[in-house]
Amino acid sequence: MAGEDSAKYKDTEKKLKQKIKELETRDRVKEEFLTLALHKLRSPLTPIKEYVSKILDGKTGDINQQQKRFLEIVKRQVERLIRLVEELSELSPVRSGRLGLNKEPVALLDIIDRVVQSLKKEAEDKGISLCPELPTSQPIIRGDEKTLREVFTKLIKNSLSGTPSGGKVIFSVNGEPKVVGQNKFVEILFPDTVGGIGQGKKGNREGAGLGLFMIRSIVEAQGGKVRFEDESRRFAILLPFV
Repeated sequence: MAGEDSAKYKDTEKKLKQKIKELETRDRVKEEFLTLALHKLRSPLTPIKEYVSKILDGKTGDINQQQKRFLEIVKRQVERLIRLVEELSELSPVRSGRLGLNKEPVALLDIIDRVVQSLKKEAEDKGISLCPELPTSQPIIRGDEKTLREVFTKLIKNSLSGTPSGGKVIFSVNGEPKVVGQNKFVEILFPDTVGGIGQGKKGNREGAGLGLFMIRSIVEAQGGKVRFEDESRRFAILLPFV
């Protein structure tokens, strides 16, 4: 009897391992196909954008106002496709679980300061002020600095895209720990100025769902949480205190 149970267990284990191997192979094939498809999509888009820009700049001769209007529409749509391809490329390691996170104690305000400095010129060129509201004390969180920098950069760039010239992008770090269950988190609040991250403008929704998926995946992989506050229309990220 014991021998039969052992044989059944081994047979079940063998079938399970085989099924896992099949699923892993299937996932790998899908990822390889996605990578190839993105490359094939990206290749023609860049020269199309470049040639349309040259025509618009008058480098191939004069064009009338109607032609200019049509070409500007083409350029905007090509840029939209390029953004979608970039979003899908960024999603690839998230989908396959290949983020390679290096979770360690990091100074949150230092990460935010680096992101603000890297986006300062873009904000100035658009006539927008970046206004971080930061606590006097330095919150130490546990996370991967590289991917957190990517998350903050994406959220602030989204806010820049949805803010008119002369406006402000205000985001804040709550100095008081936010307790959820038995865990303490640092709360970072961003404005929801781009559709899809929360409930923003309809015209800016392209790729926003992909961006939200990526942000949520990265944050949750580090033990954090993502929330949207309906009343204040702000996007909240909670990261675990050390």
